[in-house]
Amino acid sequence: MKRAMIATQLDPSYAKAHARVALACDILGEPAAAAEARAKAEACTATEAKAKAAKDKEAADKKKALEAKRQEAAARDAMLARELASEREKQDAEADKESQATAEKLNSMLGFDAGLAGVADRSARPGLPTASAGVPTPSRA
Repeated sequence: MKRAMIATQLDPSYAKAHARVALACDILGEPAAAAEARAKAEACTATEAKAKAAKDKEAADKKKALEAKRQEAAARDAMLARELASEREKQDAEADKESQATAEKLNSMLGFDAGLAGVADRSARPGLPTASAGVPTPSRA
């Protein structure tokens, strides 16, 4: 009983020490002291349960907040990926336009028409091969 009493003095919230004091008081035939020690043990147990519940609630709240941050980051990453894809499409479209413009400039410098109709026009010019024969014809001057 002496060690149990010292334990309760060192840590009044130690429920096991109060339970030992209650058991020792029962053995020694002191029911009033045993009831008091049991009441203290139950109070300590209830306090521990409340503290544990509060700690569990805090952990659950932290977990919810972390999950919300993760979802927010995933949404942000998805939006960034969509934006990058959109920018890539715009750049590709601009590159296609520039390449078409460059091809048109080169064709106009070289005297080529851009379409298939240009093949017929070229064959009508003297000195150029005809599209139908596929063989160059000598020009008659």
